[in-house]
Amino acid sequence: MMSDGVNDAPANREADTGIAVTGATDAAKSAAKIVLTKPGLSVIIAAIERNREIFNKMESYAVYPIAETVRILIFLTLCIILLILTGLSTHDRSACHSQ
Repeated sequence: MMSDGVNDAPANREADTGIAVTGATDAAKSAAKIVLTKPGLSVIIAAIERNREIFNKMESYAVYPIAETVRILIFLTLCIILLILTGLSTHDRSACHSQ
């Protein structure tokens, strides 16, 4: 919801994202969640683009540690399996030679 006057303030307050444009009344600005300080709607487009950049960075920062943890767990699991397999084969050979 975008508003600029007192009559829009109640609807702007109830909206999920209320926006007050440049030159709006104080009532509209106080009811809005976002107040545009520059004229035009290009500010909204710039804000959405910036928001997407921030979201993508946050997503990559969240995914990277999880991916690294999975990679390390797979590596350690394979190492343990290889050690068990080579350990058993070495153990079996030594048991055969001692008899």
